[in-house]
Amino acid sequence: MKKRLICFLLAAIMLAGALFIAPVHAQAASAMESSDEMIEIVKKLEGFRKYPYKDYTQYTVGYGTECPPEDLERLLEEGITEEEALELLKKHLDIAEGAVNKFIDRYSLKLTQGQFDCLISFSFNCGTGWLSSAGTLRSAVIEGKTGNDFLYAIGLWCRA
Repeated sequence: MKKRLICFLLAAIMLAGALFIAPVHAQAASAMESSDEMIEIVKKLEGFRKYPYKDYTQYTVGYGTECPPEDLERLLEEGITEEEALELLKKHLDIAEGAVNKFIDRYSLKLTQGQFDCLISFSFNCGTGWLSSAGTLRSAVIEGKTGNDFLYAIGLWCRA
């Protein structure tokens, strides 16, 4: 529940920022990457956990990333360094970036960096299932919804 709330708040903050800043559209959607600012926000909101902990059905470590099963025993004993945790976070963000960039290309969307960061943060926390299944959030992104319409769509994802 905490992750969902953090995700919703981060998305709302990024959306608000995107609405009040003149849009700068990406030249090549498939080349968009998470901004350093978004990574720092995720790190701050997730917090750093040196040792893996059970989070629903998986072990999580570092900055809220899934603990690689092959490293679980070692990390339970030794923990993870902040450098390793940042590397693991970026690896998970890369996966979300690839999926979101394919979605952007498929629908010829033009997003600001803030909007892209919002979708990456959401996908990092809630998964990328929203990209491939018909639903309110997917439709809102494709249709370019903003303001309360977008907040309503993302707010539907408030349960774990």
